[in-house]
Amino acid sequence: MYKMLIAEQDQEQIEVLRTYTEKSLNMIEIINVEKNGILVLDFLEKEWVDIAVLAVNLEGISGLEVARRIQEQHREIHIIMISAYDYLDFFKEAMNLGVKDYLIKPVNLSEYARVVMDKVKELDKNKKEKNVQNELERREDRINIFTDYSFIYTFLWNEKSSHLLKTYQEILGIDKYGYIMNIEFTRVGEECVIDVDKDFTIIAQGIKDILGNETICVVGPKIGKRIIIYISQSNKEYRDNTSKTSALLLANRLRSEMKRCFDIEVRLGIGSVRKISAIHNSYEESIKSLRYKETSNIIHISDVVANSVPHRSYMELEKKFLQNAKFGREECLEQFRAIWEVLQPLNNHDKKNKVLELLILLCREVRIQRESEVNSLDYMEFASQIAQLNEFELKDWAYKHVEYIIKSVRAKEGPRKSIAVKEAILYINEHYKEDLSLAVISEYVGVTPQHFSKIFKAETESKYVDWVTKVRIDKAKEYLLEGTMNIREIGEAVGIHDANYFSRKFKEVVGKTPTAFARR
Repeated sequence: MYKMLIAEQDQEQIEVLRTYTEKSLNMIEIINVEKNGILVLDFLEKEWVDIAVLAVNLEGISGLEVARRIQEQHREIHIIMISAYDYLDFFKEAMNLGVKDYLIKPVNLSEYARVVMDKVKELDKNKKEKNVQNELERREDRINIFTDYSFIYTFLWNEKSSHLLKTYQEILGIDKYGYIMNIEFTRVGEECVIDVDKDFTIIAQGIKDILGNETICVVGPKIGKRIIIYISQSNKEYRDNTSKTSALLLANRLRSEMKRCFDIEVRLGIGSVRKISAIHNSYEESIKSLRYKETSNIIHISDVVANSVPHRSYMELEKKFLQNAKFGREECLEQFRAIWEVLQPLNNHDKKNKVLELLILLCREVRIQRESEVNSLDYMEFASQIAQLNEFELKDWAYKHVEYIIKSVRAKEGPRKSIAVKEAILYINEHYKEDLSLAVISEYVGVTPQHFSKIFKAETESKYVDWVTKVRIDKAKEYLLEGTMNIREIGEAVGIHDANYFSRKFKEVVGKTPTAFARR
């Protein structure tokens, strides 16, 4: 259905055209009729039409002036001029404006139908060509995204095929030197109007726009809370040794513009410039930079100093890694890389101990969740193999075994509902002080509230709200025994903001008031 506007002072002519169009041209919808040329232009600023039938003689301004302004501002609109014989000379001017079709009054309806059908055919052709062009552009976008992601994954897994890397250089137009910038999302603000997961391609294009045409870059996929960016460096930039300065300028621009454009706050870790064949090292440096000085928002690898393994940071990383690994989540491989970077200051003997400890903990967590190939792994064989490895072999060996265990988890995943419940319990344990309504948790695990409520009750033998209450009360018991907060503060700390309601629920679950429990 195509939309038509008629601009004509002659009411009789209007009714003839309207009646014939509605009766005989069912692919046309007349959406407006005007007698005043100025009102026609006002209407076109608000509504779209495909065909404008314009009389030369209009109130306000002439139909020729309307046609001229349409050609300037709305060139996609198809114009048909109509006039009495007295205005025939004006059609020469109309032709100069690019108007190809005109009719003489009184309008011959057969001629009118022929002209309109010619316009419809042209509109159909344009629509088809536009659809083809849009599809070609979508395919090109998908190919570009696929190429970018493939390149990022190539060095992510430390692929060193010179032929493959040379092919990427040719396709992506990148030089033989470059560095990695790792962006980590720290907060998505309330004014962010896009879904950072579903609409990630918008963010990726936004990053390229922020960096500008002068920066040749490849934006990788979103992995967990991070985005990997490869930034190409010319031979001149590499020789002039200006990479750190330019990298910090780009990072500052990215950080401020991500906040301004998307209301997303980020931290950035920057690796050193490397040959493209060794870019994996720059990637690992960018990870190491992100893990250094949690209070800094932009960290270059040259500013990272060697230090001993911080116990609290390591334990937090280990906890997150094990929680994600037992469900086979993709973030755990990135988290293992972060753990490996934290272990770098250790000597090889201590690294081996840590790796062996982590693998045994990982196997135990996986075994608790489900039956899998992990149950048959031999820990003594692990120890025997590790004892023979040097530092470089240890890294590859550890990555290989962690990846194998994670893949075995994914291969043995049970029904989606079981995973949904387990992820919900994990989320509750970590976010007990936040909003844990049924709507929030069901959206987090990706099922409807009704379905989630049903499967949660079936698998835990507890109502969801009772489970959340018990988790909060158990945490409250810990705070009461510590004795550092009053009852109101404890209620706030566990997500129950009404002190009377907190006391009532506590007694209902524990059998004692909070005060009585604290005195025992």
